[in-house]
Amino acid sequence: MTFLAAITFVLAQGEVPVDTTYFLQLENIWNRAHMLADTTALDSLWDEALVINAPQMRPISKAEAMAFWRSGRVKFLQYESSNIRAQGTAVNEVTVSGTLIRKRQIGDKILEERLQFEKIYRKGAKGWRVVLWTAMEANSK
Repeated sequence: MTFLAAITFVLAQGEVPVDTTYFLQLENIWNRAHMLADTTALDSLWDEALVINAPQMRPISKAEAMAFWRSGRVKFLQYESSNIRAQGTAVNEVTVSGTLIRKRQIGDKILEERLQFEKIYRKGAKGWRVVLWTAMEANSK
């Protein structure tokens, strides 16, 4: 099979090898934006259709999440992801999953969590944006 035929076959199947390095860079930007409460960076990463599903919270929209961030009520003391995997159709949708350890302060309360997360990135006119972030508590190791 020629290279062109192989690419044509892969595209026809809807699966294109995902550039994991690119999505690791997005993950680093995501983590840093949370640590710095950088609403400009978060706004650029989040699609208008974003839905966030976090443990012990109801699903929230991008508008609700941005309002929360702008309120200054939360500060992250730690936000680190590991075991990152990226898979999907690099043409228009990629799922990034991994483990997240985060420590956040809300008022006088400090919460520490170890989560398994999944993000769905969708490629649109503004590039790759997160349309879904969901997490569940992970078992401690």
